[in-house]
Amino acid sequence: MNFNLSDFLTFDKMITPTILKVIYYVLMVVVLLAGIAALFAALMSGRQMLAGLFSALIFLVLGPLMVRMYCELLAVLFEIHKNLREINDRGRQTTGYPQAPPPPQAVPGWNS
Repeated sequence: MNFNLSDFLTFDKMITPTILKVIYYVLMVVVLLAGIAALFAALMSGRQMLAGLFSALIFLVLGPLMVRMYCELLAVLFEIHKNLREINDRGRQTTGYPQAPPPPQAVPGWNS
């Protein structure tokens, strides 16, 4: 990985995709610990134990799934950005961009 300060300061190089994996694992641990805490809290409660157990189990199942979906959505956005940047770079190489396109030609027989 090549670090260039100007790329970092001008947002030409995205750092979030590399940090996204760390964020995923941290959120996964937080969600699982919160689900386990909710499970123990449900076991300690007297009257609403069944509802608490049900909600804690739902949290333990859906929590990691939601974290995964959120991180995948962010990863897709950054992958789209990377692909668009590659398309833009290829266009610059083949067309000589950023030159302006030639003006449109007048169509014979049309009045302007």
